[in-house]
Amino acid sequence: MNKLLVFSASWCGPCKTMKPALDELDQDRLVRYDIDEAGEETVKYQVRAVPTLIVINENGEEVSRLIGVQTLSDLQKLLDV
Repeated sequence: MNKLLVFSASWCGPCKTMKPALDELDQDRLVRYDIDEAGEETVKYQVRAVPTLIVINENGEEVSRLIGVQTLSDLQKLLDV
């Protein structure tokens, strides 16, 4: 089952805008990172902007990546990749 890595920041307006849509998703499939606290993961996944959404497969390999605000529908499709 794919997981969605969500990179955001508390000061990020677009991240706050997208939060309600993220809250609608299956929380067991989300891994949330605040870039101000998760430096190692931010570097590992080469996150350069927030929000950044990365889908990884069961092997931890990146399957898809989106940057910027996404709708609930877009997020659901992203998890189904």
